[in-house]
Amino acid sequence: MFLPFVNQETAFNQAATYFRGGSSENINAFFAAEANSVVVPALGATLSLIFQLGPESGCRILSLLCLAGLVAALHVMLPDPSRKAVFVGLALVVLNPLVWTFAGRGTADFAPMALAVMSVALFWLSRDRTGTVIFAALLFAAACLTKIHAILLLPLVALSPEAQSLQQRATLLFVALVAALASVAIYNIAIFSSFGFWFTPPQFAAALAPTVMNVGNNFVRYGGYLALLVLPFSVALAFSHSDRRGILLKLGVICLGMAAGGLLPPSVGEMNFGPFDRWIGSWLTGAVLSALFVVFLLGLFAMKETWVARGRVLSLLLFLLVLSFSRPAQRYLLLILPFYYLMIFRAGGLRRLAVPALAVFVSLNLVVATVQMRTAPAGAANVFGPARQF
Repeated sequence: MFLPFVNQETAFNQAATYFRGGSSENINAFFAAEANSVVVPALGATLSLIFQLGPESGCRILSLLCLAGLVAALHVMLPDPSRKAVFVGLALVVLNPLVWTFAGRGTADFAPMALAVMSVALFWLSRDRTGTVIFAALLFAAACLTKIHAILLLPLVALSPEAQSLQQRATLLFVALVAALASVAIYNIAIFSSFGFWFTPPQFAAALAPTVMNVGNNFVRYGGYLALLVLPFSVALAFSHSDRRGILLKLGVICLGMAAGGLLPPSVGEMNFGPFDRWIGSWLTGAVLSALFVVFLLGLFAMKETWVARGRVLSLLLFLLVLSFSRPAQRYLLLILPFYYLMIFRAGGLRRLAVPALAVFVSLNLVVATVQMRTAPAGAANVFGPARQF
């Protein structure tokens, strides 16, 4: 049931082949399998031409270049100036299993996030330099073109930790908004002129249309999954600044959340655990994610009480809430994950957890890599994602 919605490298490679002079069958195969825009394949085709490689390599080259850009952007955004802390922070983001898995794939999952992070970093550090602001706006437009969900990160543009006036923040927000809307409008006009549909192929429109039916279930699962992705930091943050009584009270609330989570209906999308699904039932998944959702909320309450910090918390909640109105997928959390890490790092006092967290991340990445190699080589016709039969 998930097959039409899973990002398949084969489809992106076929579209890249089309842009390198392939037939209409290549682009039709992409639209038959993908609801994403054609920007990633187009960029991949351009890069493969520049490097004189086959079109099947271009989208992966794009991901690798974006990985380098992500590292550079995070390097200037991390709050701790010490070299060791910055290195650890970068490793925690890059080696996170969700980031690590998709960073090596030529699909429209990792590149939009990296472009968005680079854009926000430039906006934060622009200091009213016109050239920097324009370049940042172009990167934000590119992020929205590669995945429209990136536009939900717009509020973060105006929430720089640097000292800025409200007028400066409003100006940056306006520039980013105009760039995003203009680029998306131009793209859709071009797509309609060439292929006869708006935003996404007609066969995906109904399934991806906004609906209120599963908002609560989706929101709980998104928040719980986000807390799971940054374990153990989310738990440490949730219990920070708590005395013995506070710890017991929080544990009780988390247990209540776990009990209530057993009543959650199954996910209607891709909120799954890949190869671990064979051991995890639907009831346990709902219970665990509900408990972690409580952890997620407790961690947000522990954030520093500056208006910029509160703005980032509200932006994060708004991002998850809007996503909850459509078919959910854990890979959408890639877009917000680096910013959630930055929020946690700024909360401070969590450095002692870095080494065990990195050890767990590396172990999980090895498990994922082993499963991928055993089930299908990268770029093969087999499905990469929840539809794969582990």
